[in-house]
Amino acid sequence: MSVEQNREQNGDQNQESVLGGLLKGFRAAGFFASAGNLTKHQSRGDANPRQILWAVRTLESGVLEISPLVAGFPAPASMRMAKKIERGRFLEQFWPEPDLFVRDALKSFAARDDLKGYPTSLKEVIRYYLPLVLVFLATGQRAKAETIIDFLITHNVPMCDKQKKLLNRVAVELRRDGNPEGALECYASVEKYYGEDAHLHFNIARTMWDMRKLDKCRAHLERCLEISPDLAIARQFLAKLDSLKKDASVRAAKKAVVIDSSYRFNS
Repeated sequence: MSVEQNREQNGDQNQESVLGGLLKGFRAAGFFASAGNLTKHQSRGDANPRQILWAVRTLESGVLEISPLVAGFPAPASMRMAKKIERGRFLEQFWPEPDLFVRDALKSFAARDDLKGYPTSLKEVIRYYLPLVLVFLATGQRAKAETIIDFLITHNVPMCDKQKKLLNRVAVELRRDGNPEGALECYASVEKYYGEDAHLHFNIARTMWDMRKLDKCRAHLERCLEISPDLAIARQFLAKLDSLKKDASVRAAKKAVVIDSSYRFNS
């Protein structure tokens, strides 16, 4: 796969990875839910991941702060119930709830001057939640990402080509980092919300190649060429698969010919 190898080597070598930038730079604000504390009779699988609602904001320092709700608002500072939380833990344990924030809190939060750092308009809600689509996909949490995407679609927010390109870049980086399953989750979301195209099927084929699922790799290449018959890189990839299949058949045929060298004709 010399063509793609060259593309990968010449890509964004001098830039910080998309994944690294996303994980360090996202700024969450709004409502997020968690499962709460597990009881001794409860396994993690039994816990409802959206049981307890929290108000979340990003402080000026960039630190994430979570606060339980008291009468529909973040707990007052005097109660000292707000907590700072590490980003990795936040992504793992908290579920985005943009619909609930817009429905139950947007107007009331906006009316209070003392609540800084929370969205005060639908546009700000979108601005805070939209980047988390990529962040959750990058961390293998497709269901959380699609909760946000469904919210965006409900509010007629177009999924632009820039977002699509970023989704694909995240998927490519996940594959390169040895996480092909995570890459396939990204591609599944791309196909669900943008539909199929030739480059999507090529990228899935490339991921299947890494997973040594050659039949699925071939199927996606063939679909890629059905959509875009002139895509040269896909034809080269398919020719490589054909060559490998032919070589494997020759090796198998040679192994099937068994000669017992110990046998001697009687003189």
